[in-house]
Amino acid sequence: MVYNAIDLFAGCGGMTEGLFAAGYRVVAAVEIDHNAAQAYRANNEQRGVVLYEEDIRQVDPNAVKQLLGDEPLHLLAGCPPCQGFSTMRRKNKRGSKRDSRNLMSLS
Repeated sequence: MVYNAIDLFAGCGGMTEGLFAAGYRVVAAVEIDHNAAQAYRANNEQRGVVLYEEDIRQVDPNAVKQLLGDEPLHLLAGCPPCQGFSTMRRKNKRGSKRDSRNLMSLS
């Protein structure tokens, strides 16, 4: 049996690579950053993954559902942006800075 997956916050495709190595069929991926999306395409164009290069909140779930057809989605994998939580984003390492990306995992 082949398991279907979707990769959210896909970046250049590291999670997708791992999913394929684990035997998953990655149906779609979402990445808003243009440079990361270009790298994702270069890494996965031969695999037939549909890449949505847009804000994850704007992706039409019905369009994604059509990609699956009658098959179930087994895994929705997501690695929300972590830059806002990183100590590199802290001013003098005393307090955190406001970063809207921190809210992506709550949306």
